[in-house]
Amino acid sequence: MGDTTAIVLGAVDESEPPRRRALADVAVEGVLLVPNTLKLITRLVRDPRVSIRRKVPVGAAVVYAVSPMDIGPKSTFGFGFIDDAVIVSLALNALLVNTDPEIISEHWDGSIDALDLAMSVLRWGAALVPGGR
Repeated sequence: MGDTTAIVLGAVDESEPPRRRALADVAVEGVLLVPNTLKLITRLVRDPRVSIRRKVPVGAAVVYAVSPMDIGPKSTFGFGFIDDAVIVSLALNALLVNTDPEIISEHWDGSIDALDLAMSVLRWGAALVPGGR
């Protein structure tokens, strides 16, 4: 099992201390986190091995996020943006949690640490909702 797959499964081997990386390398990963995550989601949605049941909520969340209809108005302290972010996080988290880690590893372009960060952010967004995982 590869290192990326271990991250996806949540089983990180900490027997060997991680090497220190240059600040420039970390900065590049941070800048590429959003584009790499978007590429991952696009590739997973296009992959025939991923169940259509997992793809539909992602499409529905994107439609909700770009539609003018919201639970709360966007002009009220940004609440409309928060509900969009939570709904998209729930859908993306469900897609990643229910997709084979090997498929995720195959489609991920970034580093293992960046994938771990992306998945942690999506889990955090999903955890904001009662019953979200």
